[in-house]
Amino acid sequence: MAHISNTITAPIEAPGENSTPDEWFIWTRELVTQERQSEARSSDNSPTAEEVEPDEAITLERNILKNMRAAETARVAIDASNAALKAFNNSFVKVSFENNCTEFRPLDLLSFFWNNGPDTPCSECSQPFVVNGEPPIRTALLDLEIPNTGHPSTSIRIRNRHIHCLENANIKYIAVSHAWHPDIAVANGSGEFSSAAATRVVETLLKTVMATIETLVPEYHAVVEVWHDYFSVPQWLPSTKEALLLRLPRIFSSATACIVHLDNFSWDQLRNSIMRHKSQEILESCMKAFFKSKWFERMWVSLEYLVCETVHLMTSDYRIFLYEDGPVAGTFSELWGFFTDKQGHLLDSALVDTSSRWHAVRYQILRQTTLTYAQAISLIADKKCSYHRDRFLALCGFLKLGQSYTEISGYVPLGAADACRWVAMECLQRGDYSPLLLVPFSRSYQEATIPGFSWLVGHEKAIGLIGNDLGAAEFGAEEERIIRDNMVKPVLQAVGSITEVASGTGVSDGLSEFSRVVSCLLEWNNGCTGLFMSDIRRAYDLSLRDETTLSPEYDEKLHGLLRRVQNSDDDEDYLSELATLLSVNLETVARRLWKAGNSLCRVRCDACKQTSTFQLYLFPSNQNPVSLQVFRIPGLKYESSQRNGVGLVLSDHKIVGRMLYGIPACACDIRKEVALF
Repeated sequence: MAHISNTITAPIEAPGENSTPDEWFIWTRELVTQERQSEARSSDNSPTAEEVEPDEAITLERNILKNMRAAETARVAIDASNAALKAFNNSFVKVSFENNCTEFRPLDLLSFFWNNGPDTPCSECSQPFVVNGEPPIRTALLDLEIPNTGHPSTSIRIRNRHIHCLENANIKYIAVSHAWHPDIAVANGSGEFSSAAATRVVETLLKTVMATIETLVPEYHAVVEVWHDYFSVPQWLPSTKEALLLRLPRIFSSATACIVHLDNFSWDQLRNSIMRHKSQEILESCMKAFFKSKWFERMWVSLEYLVCETVHLMTSDYRIFLYEDGPVAGTFSELWGFFTDKQGHLLDSALVDTSSRWHAVRYQILRQTTLTYAQAISLIADKKCSYHRDRFLALCGFLKLGQSYTEISGYVPLGAADACRWVAMECLQRGDYSPLLLVPFSRSYQEATIPGFSWLVGHEKAIGLIGNDLGAAEFGAEEERIIRDNMVKPVLQAVGSITEVASGTGVSDGLSEFSRVVSCLLEWNNGCTGLFMSDIRRAYDLSLRDETTLSPEYDEKLHGLLRRVQNSDDDEDYLSELATLLSVNLETVARRLWKAGNSLCRVRCDACKQTSTFQLYLFPSNQNPVSLQVFRIPGLKYESSQRNGVGLVLSDHKIVGRMLYGIPACACDIRKEVALF
């Protein structure tokens, strides 16, 4: 066995800023030799310092020097771009594409990029882009060749490729996910030139490619190109734009990384204000501001973010938080780790309106294979987008419907309501029950009913309701087939008919709501401990022991507490003790209980006539819930439900409520096909 030295070699001091290339060369030679010696000492099988081949060391030295000189060339190009930005009105931008090279005044670039100015054949296969075929995936990079024009200028190289050519050639590129600036949106919508929009496009182009060179080229050890819809999408060519819109998921999933551009937070604000907060009040204020960033308000960016494997974060001053596998200072992982540690604050009342913004971040980290319809709806709820129908094109991306987005565009109807129905029916066709479980909007947000599809939610509005965030489907239904005879006709298990209802008080206090539930169950069950235990398991999502196997000691303690609750005028202490015994967390249970249902209902089984209590969510339009029919979807479980507890409340084949905690109360198992209109 070779001897391994424990000697630690002192680091070699690097040359100063004004050192010559020869001094840098000598330093790299010494550095490589030292690193080789260190590697040789760290492994039994590694060569000793004397065994390191001189030619190999020299090759490494030359590569390091080559990279240093390349970095210096890049710095010159960046300095030239900065100078062009500072002298904006008197500068020029040289654009190179294929064998063409054209010099532009910055304000002229908007019309160039947003029409067909940069059109060329594919840079990889040299084939043209066919009309109504695959659109060009246009990327940009900073050309390191500085134009010698005698005035401030910079050089940009444009490349167009088919998406499959881009993927097959393993091109390293980053796709930028961002919220549009108002001046860009106005110019896009009007189809007219705007100097403000033109300035924005050039500034975004140059600063983004500069940030790429400074941060991502060293990270990936290669040229990294940039895809950004300000200059990669011809915004004034509707057919090409829509074709690219349908391919956004593929563009972002094929990218080396996604850059999330939060343009209202600087590097220092994220590092110092948020991550080094000094009080709870400052933390809540900063987190609320972060999740109210414009990026979180937009719909398409959620889809872009979700499909990416690697995500970096770029701040308003065009500095990048890199993604790293571990928590490294100044990286996106450090920032994400901070928010993960603090995500409990999002459930506080002060931050509840930002909690829906967390969905996209959470789903991207979990990397679910397929989302449910309800999950996808929760991602786009309350997000802004220009056309309501676009939401359902985005849903196709979230839900991975169809083999290609070109195929999908031919199927999705042009009307928003019809598009919503089409997507929902596609999900039902593949066994996703969640379109039938969404809570409809009420009052001024109420949507018109579509004949034959009264259960459809979201066809006119996209509103985020906490009750519609069911979470992932953890267990599928026993019967996956939902569509029969071109109708929504699932096989459901009959639970029974509602005979009595105790509506919720609407209070958010966990103890008050718990008191209401306990009082109601005691009254309906005449103080019987066994029936109380059976019923409360369908009122709360609890991990309780089966009522038939309770120990005598547990039963005696429970019975005593229930008796004291019944007989005491001031029962808060007894209620708190009872909640502890039943493992009910009073701090969090109120919100979960509201999602599960707004009414305690007595339901009588039509077969055995047994009457039991269920927590049901009855939709606001129900005037007289008595005699409504309750059905279970056997086997189904979401994160927000109990297994085999999910079901529907029906009136004349229309869905008028739902159930999440409705585990069986009797042994009856009557199943039937039920048509839903």
